[in-house]
Amino acid sequence: MADKLFTGIRKGAVLMTDGYGPYNGIAERYQLVHLGCWVRCRRYFVKSEENVPKAARPPDLLATRFIKLIGKLFVAKAGARNGTCASSCRS
Repeated sequence: MADKLFTGIRKGAVLMTDGYGPYNGIAERYQLVHLGCWVRCRRYFVKSEENVPKAARPPDLLATRFIKLIGKLFVAKAGARNGTCASSCRS
């Protein structure tokens, strides 16, 4: 099936996936840039954050900082999609 989908795709094209393992082989075979999904990435940071008891979590916990940054990316993407992104969102 992959052969039909990726025949003729140029090397270096982007393949964005949800982290399913077999996509790694497809990206390698067709020499694609393999991007992961930010939602899935965020889930791993949430799991990491949950390993620290809430009462003991410092505000600068690395996982917490990444969750907030990914949240900002989601806001920027939504704003860009619907045309409401302010100029500060685009920089």
